[in-house]
Amino acid sequence: MKKPVKIILIVVAALFGLMIIGGLIAMMTTGKEQRLSKDFVNYIKNEDYSAAYDMFHEGLQKVMSKDSLAYRSESLEMSSDCKLKITGVSSKVSTEQSRKSVKGKITCPDDKSYTFKASFVGEGKIISFSIKPRL
Repeated sequence: MKKPVKIILIVVAALFGLMIIGGLIAMMTTGKEQRLSKDFVNYIKNEDYSAAYDMFHEGLQKVMSKDSLAYRSESLEMSSDCKLKITGVSSKVSTEQSRKSVKGKITCPDDKSYTFKASFVGEGKIISFSIKPRL
């Protein structure tokens, strides 16, 4: 094999390897946010609003109070049998912080369902979330 062909093959293999490593890193970073999203929904559906707020206090305190979280969550009337299924994750990396988003659907045995969205920055700090009934 000629030398230029070998060099091209090595470069292609290296680029392919970097793409695989990058994909694995992206999956690992969004995996944490998926777990945090599921934990958050579990606290909400089990009416443990204090734990939900404390878990994400640093990010939530800028958006709402603990009482506001409880009031909004109670109005959803979500049963403890509801389950969150993650339907999408994304990650955007900037020079300052990375922002990760998680989307999902919460389904309940009583035929109620909800859409779920959450955004995170840094190391799992929630900056926004939305749980809305689906009609």
